[in-house]
Amino acid sequence: MFREHDYVILGEARERLAALVASIPRGPGFGNARDMRNLFGEIVRRQAQRTMAAGAKLKPIQLSVIHPAAVPDPMETAHQAPAPATGVYL
Repeated sequence: MFREHDYVILGEARERLAALVASIPRGPGFGNARDMRNLFGEIVRRQAQRTMAAGAKLKPIQLSVIHPAAVPDPMETAHQAPAPATGVYL
């Protein structure tokens, strides 16, 4: 997904991402594609905030390489399976 959007994720950022993905519970509410899209969006959002905070004029390569700080720590994300659905559904 990163490559499709011209992002590169290397080294420590890749390791952090692997640890984060491994920490996601695979219970009944698990939706791999949904979770990965949400995670990708969060990483891109954090990357954008980091680059905006830098304030300096950055080169395109600096914008496209995902910084390790853009990848959430597994301990800060607190992935939880959604509560079981209750009620009447048509």
